[in-house]
Amino acid sequence: MSVLFYPTFAAGRIVDTGSGSLEPIRLQLGWHHQFQFAGYYAAKEQGFYQDAGFDVTLVAGSPSLKPLAEVLTGRAQFAVGNSEVLFSRLEGKPVVVVASIFQRSPSVLVSLASSGIDSLNDLVGKRVMTIGGGRAANLRAMFLRGGIDTKQVKFSDSSYQIQDLIDGKTDAFHAYLTNEPYYLEEKGVGYNIIDPEDYGISFSTDLLFTLAGTAAKSPERVERFREATLRGWEYALANSEEIVRVIHQLYNEKKSLNHLRFEALSVRSLIMPDLIEIGYINPTRMQNMANTFLDLGLVNNLDNFDGFIFVGSKKLPENVRFLIAVGVAVFVVLLLVAMVLALFNRRLQKEIGERKLAQELLGELVDTDPLTKLLNRRGFSKRYTEELMRAQRYSDVFSIILIDLDLFKKINDQYGHEAGDRVLVAVAGILRVDPRE
Repeated sequence: MSVLFYPTFAAGRIVDTGSGSLEPIRLQLGWHHQFQFAGYYAAKEQGFYQDAGFDVTLVAGSPSLKPLAEVLTGRAQFAVGNSEVLFSRLEGKPVVVVASIFQRSPSVLVSLASSGIDSLNDLVGKRVMTIGGGRAANLRAMFLRGGIDTKQVKFSDSSYQIQDLIDGKTDAFHAYLTNEPYYLEEKGVGYNIIDPEDYGISFSTDLLFTLAGTAAKSPERVERFREATLRGWEYALANSEEIVRVIHQLYNEKKSLNHLRFEALSVRSLIMPDLIEIGYINPTRMQNMANTFLDLGLVNNLDNFDGFIFVGSKKLPENVRFLIAVGVAVFVVLLLVAMVLALFNRRLQKEIGERKLAQELLGELVDTDPLTKLLNRRGFSKRYTEELMRAQRYSDVFSIILIDLDLFKKINDQYGHEAGDRVLVAVAGILRVDPRE
């Protein structure tokens, strides 16, 4: 593990302190070393940062080492923060977001299943232990959206000890989906999750950010750091077990391997790499986050929002690239349509056969579940009627087997609906196998 390095500054620039041709960079993480920051460890250990020309020191976060303060004071050149980065920008602090690693926030409230608390209304008059004593933006927004006055809730600063929830010292606890649920499950304690996402509050988190001045003066340098970081995240998600062991051996041996594996699964569901490009900054979501701060009365205006999202020196902005891709796709579709129309007269007979085939496929789609490719309710009813008539006609018998997946809801709650869908597809594949083959 790297030795903690404090670079020397002069006239607002980093002075080479003997690291050779590599530029020393201090990256301030948002909290203790864990799989939440796997991409940064991978980028360092796989040499991606070195290939980009950087000698990076990864600094664990703590109550005394906060990402915003470290960047704003110049002690760190880059840092990983949450919604407070945008809030700070709206207040006039010169920060810009370089990448958004988590597409949804892991920040939730948990309560004991035995308490019966599983919704916002159940928290009225109850004790809630949160980071910042109820000032967390996504939680405040959730209460606002749910029509609950935060004055009706007894907030207190978090002890960071989930045992306090188990011991009854609080009725609900501010938790991260990547962390506290593991401890509760390890102890066999049932729990409920109250998720801001369920109330329409969707925040991007784990934002990689830097000073606006740094981005303006050296966009190519910031872009190199960003690209190396995203390479690290791609590697970490593709080789999670390897990175789990790297973290355990080099950065945090106190956390068990199983806990780190639990985090790896949770982190993947928050990044959603199969659906969204890693690091993608959604401008609409950022705007909605800013509007939420305004609705909460935390800021007076959104004048400082423009320029918050870093635009690299080489690549077009993401939204422009998206529009270009859409334009190309539309052109291709129109071209294909024109070709089909031009050949229509010559292919009339063949078209009739294709239409018949399409009708057959359409009939199959109507009777089939699009996810699992198994018969849906309509298809099942049709097949059941056919089998019943056949059995009656030939005095035959047939059987129906009912299969249920135990604890399936728990898979959705813990790993996300995408993971639940993959389980359903896997089970369906097993059911479709012909044992005679």
